[in-house]
Amino acid sequence: MTLLVLDEREDALVKLAKDRRLAHKVLFAHRHSHSTPDFQYQIIDRFHSPIRNVCEVAFRGSAKSTIAEEALCLRGSFREFKHALIVGSSFDKAAERLHANRRQFEKNERLIALFGELRGQPWGDDKLELSTGVVFQAMGRGQAIRGTKSEDTRPDFILCDDIEDRLSCGTPEGREKVQNWFFTELLPAGDEPTLQVRVLCNDMGVECLANRLKHPDSGFDVHVYPWVYQDEDGVERPLWPDRFPMEHIEKKRRQMFALGRHSEYNQEYMCRSEAPEDKPFKRDMIREFPEVRTWQASYAAFDPARTVTAGACETGHAAWSWISNRLVVWEAWGRKLLPDEIISSMFESQAEHRHALVGVDEVGLNEFLLQPVRHEQVKRGMVLPLRALHPARSKTERIRALQPFFNAREVVFAKPLPELQAQLIAFPSGKRDILDALAYSLVMRPGAPIYEDFTGQNVVEGLRPVSHAPLWLCFNATPHSVTAMAVQFVNGVIRILGDWAREGEPATVVPDMVSLAGLELQRDVRVIVPASHFDRYHNVGLVQAFRRMAREVRRGTVEAEGREIVRQHLRRVVKGAPALLIGSDARWTLNGFAGGYCRATDKRGVLADGAEEGVYRTLIEGLESFAGLLRTGAPDDEDRDLNYAFTNDGRRYISARAQR
Repeated sequence: MTLLVLDEREDALVKLAKDRRLAHKVLFAHRHSHSTPDFQYQIIDRFHSPIRNVCEVAFRGSAKSTIAEEALCLRGSFREFKHALIVGSSFDKAAERLHANRRQFEKNERLIALFGELRGQPWGDDKLELSTGVVFQAMGRGQAIRGTKSEDTRPDFILCDDIEDRLSCGTPEGREKVQNWFFTELLPAGDEPTLQVRVLCNDMGVECLANRLKHPDSGFDVHVYPWVYQDEDGVERPLWPDRFPMEHIEKKRRQMFALGRHSEYNQEYMCRSEAPEDKPFKRDMIREFPEVRTWQASYAAFDPARTVTAGACETGHAAWSWISNRLVVWEAWGRKLLPDEIISSMFESQAEHRHALVGVDEVGLNEFLLQPVRHEQVKRGMVLPLRALHPARSKTERIRALQPFFNAREVVFAKPLPELQAQLIAFPSGKRDILDALAYSLVMRPGAPIYEDFTGQNVVEGLRPVSHAPLWLCFNATPHSVTAMAVQFVNGVIRILGDWAREGEPATVVPDMVSLAGLELQRDVRVIVPASHFDRYHNVGLVQAFRRMAREVRRGTVEAEGREIVRQHLRRVVKGAPALLIGSDARWTLNGFAGGYCRATDKRGVLADGAEEGVYRTLIEGLESFAGLLRTGAPDDEDRDLNYAFTNDGRRYISARAQR
């Protein structure tokens, strides 16, 4: 043990008395295996301050009890109180704290060198008296306390360390019993003019003591320390990085959420409790029913995160289908992805599911995704049906809007989605990246379909061309994209065999699309385009692209003329089968009929008369242009001057009636 001469000892006492942070660091260095974070220095400052009543709410493992033990030793050694009560949830818990102080006075060589031998009498498990007359006394919650004195001294310092526990906070009666004892027995037992109170606790529930003391008129200065917080950029940072880095925090969070212990995680580590009525999503609202997607149009959303640093948000993704009012969720996940990985995941999801639309948060799309996505589309020869998402409501409001659908049991998980389920049950606390992606399902919900008679009966697996009938490629285009659909008309039935969509000007992409279609279909094809492309002054160069290839182009009708023909074929049956058949490989067309080709809606949700702009309108208007020719005859070149009509069972015949 180091002996200090009188002058050195006095200088050290003065210095450490003025700098309590230094006192903790010097005298209790053997207890500090990790660097001291700023929040612990703040707790130290308040513990030694003249503030009358302080409550520290800190996460489990924050070392608040360790700080309190050290501070109590220091304040007792400096004679800053006469009689301290150490109160725990039970006498045994309080005695543990008292024993920790006892060991410091007995074993801490630096403390002894500075203050001398302080052991006095009594020196037991429930009470310590220093040689200076300062008393430390242990007491369990609920113990009779009125009149507690050390000789003529009532307690002038009270340390309450986790006086509530799960059992006492489990019922309203238990909470009331603890708090009634605290306010009506413990505090009044102190020496009112000089009493200082330090309360250390965890958040044990909405009505727990810590939350009661947060009331502005409680007389307590309350400070809350969760183990992770968000910085100014919204990135999660650990409060004590040396002991609990973000990797450890994320592992613990995933573990507890996976076990369904999100409430305990939020209370013990985030110091945040929520009333059950504040939880919009209950476990019994989540329905899981194995389902295989066939013809249904699927939609996807990506909410990209900008960084992959520890504590940063994850990129959220969800894929779903709207089947009437039922929301079927096919896929949902949250991952830390770099921008190139986000783009790869978007194309992989599209290749697997052939989504009708892929929504991407507008900020992320415009800032760092749009140009790479365009390059990748050219590289892969695949078009992503992108939609920039810019909802007006906040993220929390969007997620809450899902609750009526869950409450009505209209949301079904097609497979186990544990990450999504955990975020639902934890909401509004915890991570919500996946929830935010799923909430876009309401924003992206299609308007009224143009063809509401389309069903799964119109879908045929492996539909192949008929050899004796002409095969048509129904092309259509905008200034920046081109679509094509392979169609045959056989015995009164419209047969859709395949489709293609490409971004780019017609002059650039049409030759490749014709070659690709020919290779896939293994047939000679004829080309037909809507009448609007033959306008001399208002066209996008589609007809000209074919003329450069020396390809003959048949002129279709105005799109509106064929719309009713398509409706009639959807309702008609020919020899027991629908009069409009779509091959399962024609995914763009299936998505269009299943919901992508729909009436547009304005910002108020009011349906417009026309179809929504996009790839599905372009594609299916090409079909409608083809179908319009069926009103006056077949589109076949050799039959174009004949006047055809149809019998009730869908058979075509040449009519002698005058054409209208």
